[in-house]
Amino acid sequence: MQDTLIPTRAPAKPARLPLAQLEQRDAFCARHIGPDAADEAAMLAVLGYATRAALIDDVVPAAIRESSALAVPAGRTETEALAELREIAPRTRCRVRSSARAITARICPA
Repeated sequence: MQDTLIPTRAPAKPARLPLAQLEQRDAFCARHIGPDAADEAAMLAVLGYATRAALIDDVVPAAIRESSALAVPAGRTETEALAELREIAPRTRCRVRSSARAITARICPA
């Protein structure tokens, strides 16, 4: 019996998106802050709780719970966070403790 070759098409190349679209800078909060309401409800259902408060009541001992809301500033966009980091970055200095230099000198032959 002779093998028959079936011609195939090369897979199509995926569309190239511009870097600005791939970065999704304004989606920073969504990526790093936590789940949305639907995700939270699904997780709570798996754990057997109707609300986050009910879960916390069962898990966190009352003796260590904070009774008032924390004073946390509003979140920033990724663009805002990166701008602040660029502002403070020039003030940073790389320093090596003298004990680290001594250890490096002993381990790394000159």
